[in-house]
Amino acid sequence: MAKYASVKESWKIVIYYFVFSTLIAIPFVILKIIFPEYISMGLLMVFCTILGNIAVLLFLFNRDKKKGLENVKLSFKYDFPKSLWGIIIASTCCLIFLEDILTFLPIPDYFMSMIAPLLKEPFALFLLICVGAPIFEEIIFRGIILKKMLVDMPPKKAIIQSSIIFACVHINPTQLFAAFFIGLVLGWLFIKTKSLVPSMCLHFVNNFLAFLSIYYLPKEATSFYYLIDSTLIYIILYLLSVGVFYICYQYLNKLFPEKIQDNQAIKSEILTENLKIQN
Repeated sequence: MAKYASVKESWKIVIYYFVFSTLIAIPFVILKIIFPEYISMGLLMVFCTILGNIAVLLFLFNRDKKKGLENVKLSFKYDFPKSLWGIIIASTCCLIFLEDILTFLPIPDYFMSMIAPLLKEPFALFLLICVGAPIFEEIIFRGIILKKMLVDMPPKKAIIQSSIIFACVHINPTQLFAAFFIGLVLGWLFIKTKSLVPSMCLHFVNNFLAFLSIYYLPKEATSFYYLIDSTLIYIILYLLSVGVFYICYQYLNKLFPEKIQDNQAIKSEILTENLKIQN
């Protein structure tokens, strides 16, 4: 039986993404050099990133078809209890604060030079991190990589492995630990709900709050500690966030009582579809 998504195979998917994005960007970068006044660098980056995502998805679906493997079905179920959406917003606000302690590394110069054009174009940055990233990153990292990993490894291991890969593609070292942390939460939420919609929403809220902080917080405010300016209050708020996040976690466990260790449903879904296409 073909192995669906080992760690090695998952890294190949990431490499495909960067290769496709680079190849797509080359002609547009040349146009930008020739006609610098007519082409927005920020929108160019957004356009190439979205096309790169679409290209790698089409490539993966076509490759699986040629191998006789059924493409993983992407679930966009959204008919959940209304309380779920409130919990997602509350838990994301806590996540933002919990991630604050992880952003202790200085932002490298090379990364600042990469995103400089985007910072000058808020609309382009919004499209990239608040629209494109939640949709395509969730499809690729949760809908494809994590879901296929579940066929060959336990759910907890699959969540950790996919989160490591998710963190590494954020080439800014400052985001590395925070991306890994939120990757664990997004993977857990995806397996619990068996839908990409909740993880997309959480991803959107997280990135939207980060987007707002870029333009509405003082440039010197590298963390919430700078804004609070009190170690005691910072510790209290941090512990409060941990408590609220734990309450949200427990509530979601009640909404979706199926244990995360049981990955048979997803495994059976993929293997059943594979048998259908082979017959």
